[in-house]
Amino acid sequence: MHRMHGPCTPIINNIPIISTHRHPCVLLPAEDAEWDAEGVLPFSRPAAGWERVYAPEGSPPIVVLPGFGNCTEDYTSPFGDEAESFAKNLRARGFSVYVVPVQRKDWFRVARALLTRGFWSQTLTTEPGYTWYLERVHATVRAALAETGASQVDLVAHSAGGWLARAYLGSGDAFPAVVDADADPAEAPLAALLRWLSAALRSLSSGGDGSGSGASGVNLGAAAARAAAGAAVGAAAAAAPAAAAAATAGAAAGAAAGAAAAAAAAPRPHAWVRSLVTLGSPQRPPATGRDVTGGALGWVHRTFPGAYFPDVRYVSVGGRTVRGWRNADDDTKKKRSPRQYAYDSYEQVCGDGQGTIGDAVVPMQSAFLAGAREQVLLEGVWHSMSKVGTFDEDSGTVWYGSDAVVDAWLWALVDGRESGAAGGVRPPQEEAEAATGVKTSPRRQTRSEAVVG
Repeated sequence: MHRMHGPCTPIINNIPIISTHRHPCVLLPAEDAEWDAEGVLPFSRPAAGWERVYAPEGSPPIVVLPGFGNCTEDYTSPFGDEAESFAKNLRARGFSVYVVPVQRKDWFRVARALLTRGFWSQTLTTEPGYTWYLERVHATVRAALAETGASQVDLVAHSAGGWLARAYLGSGDAFPAVVDADADPAEAPLAALLRWLSAALRSLSSGGDGSGSGASGVNLGAAAARAAAGAAVGAAAAAAPAAAAAATAGAAAGAAAGAAAAAAAAPRPHAWVRSLVTLGSPQRPPATGRDVTGGALGWVHRTFPGAYFPDVRYVSVGGRTVRGWRNADDDTKKKRSPRQYAYDSYEQVCGDGQGTIGDAVVPMQSAFLAGAREQVLLEGVWHSMSKVGTFDEDSGTVWYGSDAVVDAWLWALVDGRESGAAGGVRPPQEEAEAATGVKTSPRRQTRSEAVVG
């Protein structure tokens, strides 16, 4: 059973998990949900209100950011089956889709951070462990714009791709919005130095207090000081009309300077990105214990807290599927069950796995981004397209990218856009099928649909 949000809207990490548009696809915890013996909540489609979402006319291309340990094929042809891929599911709805090219072995590059002092002191930024990933995101975004003629993209980021996407949003200095590949300094030898300087400046400006105000606070403080000085001059010269008039002009100039400084200091996202959807992404480091990223996730959380850029539409999606649990007598030599696997993962992500609920990898309290325009919680939806603990076998269950699931969050990407309503424009083939009632190429039932029924 699925229950819509209402008076009992859940609060997770002080974030209300609601929809500002109250769309019927926002699924929230049902009090009467039945968990199986392994602490797993099954997935089922709601009886009504689950509409297929199509790309509005003029929609920008979607760039998919793979999660940690994943490769491009997991999103384009999982288990060698392109027909059941995430990319195919989005294209069938009329979207242009690009997946950042990643091989599973590429993730060993993260290990280079182990050789740095920053990793062991938990003070890393995305440099050097994740530099290669951000470079590929930039190259993929650039290619998508060049091939489609669009001016922006929508990022759909899975797992660790979510917090790395947040880092990319703030990387305009290191990865300028220049479509000409030859003119892109991200490919030049000075790119690493530029990224390091940018990261260092942000770290210094944030002051480590998590406010993310950074240089903006410095600029605004200077402006406020100028305005205060102008006001003080005005008060001192109150007895002299001519002097008071001059002071008033000075105060006005100070206020104008403050406003200009505030505008200049306002955070600006990467010019190429319109929206960011995160699917099962850890948004913050654990409250206790070590950050397995060596501080990189914490740096992103402090430097770009929450929905940091006002001009970007943020959507965060999480799952309520597995309750992590370990018993004292669990045999650690045997293959882990879903509840045991979830316990171990949740403990790494948030610091506590016992009784914690999430999508089997990322707990609910870590998946939602404060200030996001939409927060979508899905029941019975797993973190990945693979079997728990491996990428070699289909789990037979649904994940965020399954054809049976994507419409439950995809609406939040297109809802309210000027280019059209959430219904969007059907691909030509589906338009013809709807008009004639004849399917030109019958679509084989997916494993996910076979499970759902």
